[in-house]
Amino acid sequence: NEALRARAYDRFIDLLLASAKSPAMMVYLNTDVNVKESPNENYAREVLELHTLGVDEQGKPAGYTQADIVE
Repeated sequence: NEALRARAYDRFIDLLLASAKSPAMMVYLNTDVNVKESPNENYAREVLELHTLGVDEQGKPAGYTQADIVE
């Protein structure tokens, strides 16, 4: 919360990077188990759903696919 509030009026990229580096976000999204051989897709999905493209009225991805998340 503090990391995001401190950057609320900054550029979007600064806000996004603060989210990516936030210890709280890393714990919440289980990124501690993220390894190259088996990447954790939680953060990629959250960036697409919460921070950029969103979901439609039925909660389905709006403008991105599972392949986008994997990449």
